[in-house]
Formats: sequence, structure tokens, C-alpha cells
Amino acid sequence: QDNDVGIRAEDFIVKPVRHSELLDWLERRLSLVWVDPPEEELPLIEPVSAKLAEPERPVPAHVQALAQVVSLGYFRGVMNKLNEIEADQPECADFVTSMRELARQFQFETMSQRLGVPREL
Repeated sequence: QDNDVGIRAEDFIVKPVRHSELLDWLERRLSLVWVDPPEEELPLIEPVSAKLAEPERPVPAHVQALAQVVSLGYFRGVMNKLNEIEADQPECADFVTSMRELARQFQFETMSQRLGVPREL
């Protein structure tokens, strides 16, 4: 891409921005090394989700449409789709609430896993 300020083509990130792509770019440009905490430092707390029953899932058409906007990393589209699911299927309120929380944290990979649809890289 031609530009007057000398920005290299690999420094352009095209929308929709994927979380993993942005982190990879930051790692390269800032020479970052990601460090995970040692296993012994992780809290030994049972996840809340293991204690609760699986929330009721929306109909497959809603799941597929949600998976599509999640795969794009399109936050506003995700929130709009969750609003639609909540209006159409109030019995899926727990599902919608958990997905909204993940979306607010930009956890699109986790959302894809929970939807059962692999996320494109």
C-alpha cells in the first residue's frame, strides 16, 4: 500500500481486526515475549461453569449467525445478534449473558469454542 508517511504494508491491519492478529503484530513490532504464569501459581479454583448446568442454547440458525459475526470479530454485530437471540428466545438468557461477558472481553476464540464452530485464522 502506497502512503506518504512510509508505513510498511505489513503494518496495516485490515478491518475486521482479529484479536490474535493484533497480538501477533504487537509481538513483532514491540519484540514482546508473552509469559504465562507457572502452573503452581495458578489458583486451584473449580470453574463456576463446572458447577452449573449448561445454559439452554439458541436454535441452530441463531448459533450459526452468531458464529459468523464472532468469526469476523465484529463486536457490535455480536451484541446485536445476542439482543436478537434474547428477544426471540428468552429461555436462552443465561447463554446470552455468558456470551455478552465474553464479547465485552473480546474473547472471540472462546466464544467460537463454546458455539462449537472453529474460528478462522
